[in-house]
Amino acid sequence: MNPSINMIVSNLETRAMQSVASRSDLQVVRANGDSMAPGINDGDRVTIRRVTDMDEILYGQVYMVVTQNYTMLKRVKRYAQDEANYVILHSDNPNYDDMKTHKSKILALYLVEHVFSFRTLAQ
Repeated sequence: MNPSINMIVSNLETRAMQSVASRSDLQVVRANGDSMAPGINDGDRVTIRRVTDMDEILYGQVYMVVTQNYTMLKRVKRYAQDEANYVILHSDNPNYDDMKTHKSKILALYLVEHVFSFRTLAQ
């Protein structure tokens, strides 16, 4: 990549991260693993906003889900057989199985609002 293009891309990355950082309700975390690929890849940065009411889950959206043993990025889906008590934690990568999880096992839930992927494309 041409040096002037590198500088433009670097400036765009910096501005994007600064605009997110100006919002006090958002945090930036690094994605780890490939379970949400191709949309969210290992090393991507995501902005998250804490959800304080489990009854306000936006089904089909991606969340950072915190349980006693794991912190993971998953798409939260409705569990139709017992929606009041369970959710399905879904990986976008088809190599991973869905997980039926009791809502009481979720210690914290954060809505993923933005994904920042910074990659170098082969020339």
